[in-house]
Amino acid sequence: MDSSEYTLADKTIDGSHGFTVKFNKEISSAYKIEYSTNPIEPIFNSGNAENKVKSVETEKTATRYVQQVVLIKNSQNPNYKEKTVDWKIELNGNSFKMEDLVLTDSFVNGGLELVEDSFKITKANQEVLTKNTDYELVLQEKGFTVKFLNPVEEKLIITYTTKFNNDWKEDDSKPNFTNNAEIHWIEEGAPKEKTTTAEFKPDEYTTNNGYKNGSYNPITKEITWEIGINYNLKSISKAIIEDYILQGQKLVDGSIEVFHAEPLGGKNEFSKGAKLSEDQFTVDTIENGETLGFKLAFNQSINSGYIITYKTTLDNQLIVEKYDNTATLYDDTQKLTDLNAGVAVKHGGEYVNKDGLQDGKVIDWTVYINRGQSTIADATISDTPSENLILVEDSFVVYKTEVNQDGTISKGDVLDSNAYTLEFTENDEGKPTFKLSFNNTIETAYMLEYQTYINAQHGATVSNKVKLNGAGLTTEVTETSKSIVVRLSGGGGSGSGETGQLVVTKVDADNTEKLLPGAKFTLYDSEGKIPIKTVTTDEKGQAIFDGLLYDDYILKETAAPEGYFIEIQGEEKVTIDEPQVSVTVTNKKLHQAVELTKLDADDESITLADATFKLLRYNGTEYVDIGLTDLKTDANGRLAIPNLQPGEYQLIETVAPLGYELDATPIPFTITEIQTEIVKVSHVNKKHIDAVELTKVKKGDHSVTLAGAVFDLLDEYGNVISKDLTTNNEGKIIIPALQPGNYQFIETKSPSGYRLSKDPLNFIIENDQKETVKVTFENEVIRSGGGGGGNSGGGNGGNNGGNNPGDSDGNNGGGNNPGDSDGDNNGGNNPGDTDGNNNGGSNPGGSDGNNNNGNNPEKPNGNNGGGSSGDTNGNNGGKNPGKPNGNINGNNNSGNSNGEVAAGNSNNSNSDTNYELPKTATNMYSLLVIGLLLLLSAFSIMFVTKLRNS
Repeated sequence: MDSSEYTLADKTIDGSHGFTVKFNKEISSAYKIEYSTNPIEPIFNSGNAENKVKSVETEKTATRYVQQVVLIKNSQNPNYKEKTVDWKIELNGNSFKMEDLVLTDSFVNGGLELVEDSFKITKANQEVLTKNTDYELVLQEKGFTVKFLNPVEEKLIITYTTKFNNDWKEDDSKPNFTNNAEIHWIEEGAPKEKTTTAEFKPDEYTTNNGYKNGSYNPITKEITWEIGINYNLKSISKAIIEDYILQGQKLVDGSIEVFHAEPLGGKNEFSKGAKLSEDQFTVDTIENGETLGFKLAFNQSINSGYIITYKTTLDNQLIVEKYDNTATLYDDTQKLTDLNAGVAVKHGGEYVNKDGLQDGKVIDWTVYINRGQSTIADATISDTPSENLILVEDSFVVYKTEVNQDGTISKGDVLDSNAYTLEFTENDEGKPTFKLSFNNTIETAYMLEYQTYINAQHGATVSNKVKLNGAGLTTEVTETSKSIVVRLSGGGGSGSGETGQLVVTKVDADNTEKLLPGAKFTLYDSEGKIPIKTVTTDEKGQAIFDGLLYDDYILKETAAPEGYFIEIQGEEKVTIDEPQVSVTVTNKKLHQAVELTKLDADDESITLADATFKLLRYNGTEYVDIGLTDLKTDANGRLAIPNLQPGEYQLIETVAPLGYELDATPIPFTITEIQTEIVKVSHVNKKHIDAVELTKVKKGDHSVTLAGAVFDLLDEYGNVISKDLTTNNEGKIIIPALQPGNYQFIETKSPSGYRLSKDPLNFIIENDQKETVKVTFENEVIRSGGGGGGNSGGGNGGNNGGNNPGDSDGNNGGGNNPGDSDGDNNGGNNPGDTDGNNNGGSNPGGSDGNNNNGNNPEKPNGNNGGGSSGDTNGNNGGKNPGKPNGNINGNNNSGNSNGEVAAGNSNNSNSDTNYELPKTATNMYSLLVIGLLLLLSAFSIMFVTKLRNS
């Protein structure tokens, strides 16, 4: 909006600090006001800043969290192999003037040691302060002091590295390493101070100087235990490991192995190395009462890490739910650490389980036997059904099982009937029962399937109790039961005994010709207490209830078709008094859904794909996550979320579209109980300007873009920001949201058929970046062919082709390059070149002689090189006034470096006459053009003279 349309005052109407905007004309549309504020003094403590705005009679207040930037400190980049951690201190983020500034950094509780040469102080503009000129660094026993020799008026960043070691702590019971920073300074004559604390919490392996874990293999019934010791690389003169095997486990003979190990640098990373020979340690059996274990002692002192593995078996045991284990590390008799682990066993401690499912007039039962795979002798299964169930004896089948690696059980082949005995009898109370006895000790899982016939009225409860008995089972839970409510369609009738059919037809309320499948109806008795039967409408939109006694019933719609809401509110009375009664029920479409459209903030005709949102729902107190966290807009910038429960919602953007700024402002909407319209919302994003766009192109032809090139992005300190960035089909890599600073792309993989470039591509993101930084990266085609040129003269150049008169495209015709340090792509003349490309020549400023084009007299527009007055490596075709022996035609002649008259000059068989030239770089092509122009001028003069004479 043009500033002439409003008046801005630097005070509010009531005179308080702020501003007033007054529109000079009446307004009838919406306006948005944007502005920034600065702190008027350093913000010492983080908290919320409050801002109040008033327009007409409306008043709103907003808060914004503000981070204090006087003194910030944190730890980062721990290296568990080198036992180092980096620290970062940020000073004076508000850029106020601080005089006599002194920083004291204290390693509270010890445990840290400064790596002095890592200490660096940097200004916001990346300028590094000089020790003893800008500041003094004084080392102390547990920290250091920095005294600044000049006033500080801008933000400073202090970075340094410390070693860490638990043994250096004053109190090694505290797992974390604490680091305090305190500053004192004078501001406007008044003393000021600020303190902050940062902690480094090491990984569990460091805290415990090792680890222990285990994994269970249900197929072999073995637990593999792994103990990692001395992760902190301490010197231990007599290292001993004691481990007791608990809960009935048995140590597998010969399973103990010891391996070298070392930290990899990352969190809880311990790399297993070579196996130790058995003469480097001894193993003895130890016992504690009835519990056995082992003691492993190293035969020499250790100062590195080791991994010890062994196996225990649960064979011939009652297998429980979880096994716990502790290994203890000693230095002789001094206890260093306990390493604990627990291994869970799926279905461990379970001996019998049961499930049942009603299927018409029968119930299908499944009994899971011994899914934990315990060893049980004399195992028997007894089952007592309720009185209203009749066992179907012919239905009994026992199955073997297959155990999967994750411990789950699946049904296998039928078990031979000779492996068990099945007996039908009555229990002491005279109730029918059966007893299944295994003829041999069992140690795997089995499944029993059978049926019972329902001899009960509709709504009655049937139950089935099963129990496993076996030798050694005393206190274990070996019994389970299952109850089922019977649902029979004929259970609610009375009267004459005649039966009829109820046909319920479900149709669309707006189009009664449209039949709706998927609606669920439940028919109840006349009192609405007994649910007789539930039926879902079929493809014809019909739910049919057969065999209903003439009577009054209650029909309830329990589920609407997908996309519709329930029409019957409460219940509807239905009377069956003839062979077929028909009822039609309508449904209105239900649109309990939201549709979001993502738009460009500057041009809302542009829709944005791949924006990611999460959905929150109000629970009465706050908005909470409901599990929908990866919702993305489609190619049309739209996101639709159907089937939402009624309530208050918010959509929050978590990932912006590529090239745009994230806007996490909540987008609220409401879903009602009987909503018949889709809620539509929109959301805009501003283009992100703090970004870089790299385009990979073919050298010599930037219209050819190259996909498949792979880059790493590094910051100015050489830290990798992002790895394995790959150019897309347009040859582009686009990276949004980079902080201001210096960066570089490093190519790690070139496109197929192109040469890898080792030169970094540098670029800068400015503080006030207004446009995307666009950079171009060239790749040279890997070519073959070309004559071999000479390779003599002072350098290591190689791979330079000679003249190639028959080359149809002139590619890769190389000349000699004795001074080229890498010898790449130096071409010679190519008289037969039809396009004039890749002919080697002069390189006036080249230090390596790469890619220098030569003269091509046949191609006035070709890529023909000039002289090389400054070429330190020589061997570039064309005239070289700086080389007395340079070749006037540039055909495959090795030249001398500047100032050399004779040494290192080697001419090939295609060479022309060498001429002594003045020390002025003159291109042969230029001489030829000048000569032709002079000749043309002479002919013109002769022609004009002749005309005058005539």
